[in-house]
Amino acid sequence: MHPMTAFRRPGPGPAWRKLLATATLAVSAALGTGGASWAQPVNWKEAMVCGADPRRPDAQADLTQRYVITPRGPIAYYRFGQGSPIVLVTGYRATIANWNAYFLGELARRHEVIVFDNRGIGGSGPAAGDYGIEDLARDTSTLMQTLKLRDVTMLGWSMGGMIVQTLLARQPEQVRNAVLMNTAPPGPAGAPVPEQDMRVLSGGPGVTFSQVMAVLFPANVREQADRCFARDMFRPADYGPVSVPAQVTRSQQAILRAWTVDKRAFAALDHIGVPTLVAYAKDDAILAPRNGDALLQALPGSTALEVDDAGHAMMYQYPRALARRIGEFAETGR
Repeated sequence: MHPMTAFRRPGPGPAWRKLLATATLAVSAALGTGGASWAQPVNWKEAMVCGADPRRPDAQADLTQRYVITPRGPIAYYRFGQGSPIVLVTGYRATIANWNAYFLGELARRHEVIVFDNRGIGGSGPAAGDYGIEDLARDTSTLMQTLKLRDVTMLGWSMGGMIVQTLLARQPEQVRNAVLMNTAPPGPAGAPVPEQDMRVLSGGPGVTFSQVMAVLFPANVREQADRCFARDMFRPADYGPVSVPAQVTRSQQAILRAWTVDKRAFAALDHIGVPTLVAYAKDDAILAPRNGDALLQALPGSTALEVDDAGHAMMYQYPRALARRIGEFAETGR
């Protein structure tokens, strides 16, 4: 991909706007977009740790789950490391444990790391009634306000990236830098999660662990993922087994469906001035790489990080290399 000159704003008239938007998307898919900073895809040489290194944050004896109490219920979180804070927002039906322990450990070498469960999962709740993405963004904002965080970098993975986009559009003053990892823009510019993958991720009857690994990783690392994924999960001693209630699954499914048609939220991206790293995997089967291209097109001044030979859960494939690049962006905004 190569830099290209920024397009001028569309002239008057809906026909012209539609024509220019179509041309812009077509050209940007091949060349990149003038508003974003493009680079060649990275090809990291790193293997899954597979639990082999005992130096990991969830091995710390003094690491305990804490709670922020909000009018909508508690938010359960962990906080460790030193430096400017990075708040990590997880995705569809995911828990704190789905973060890679070595990825978090590398981030914590130079940053304070805050991970938490979205409402209705683990110690965060309650999940009574339906809720939307604005509610999840409000929960995240409340957590940061209550903890009095400053100079925050937000990292959103998958649906977590959608939560971060929502917060950026509403309260950008809370965020210094943002990282959108393997996520999608709102509206029709992005590609939704394929139905067959959604069924696997929803944990329906008969879904196996190997099937989940098959949608999270490229074929050439699936055998390794089968062996290593559980060993590399972030599992503090006081974080017990967590089940995801059916109500949470329904609400989050509705969030993902609504996101794909939210044109107003897509238009709001153009006004976000927060430096943003768009990190996306070339072999992501869940949220296709074209979502990264669309985000770079929509976010002025964003920076691309495209990763070769990587799937939706690429932090398990390249925990330290990915964390170092994100940590660098958190410090420099580029």
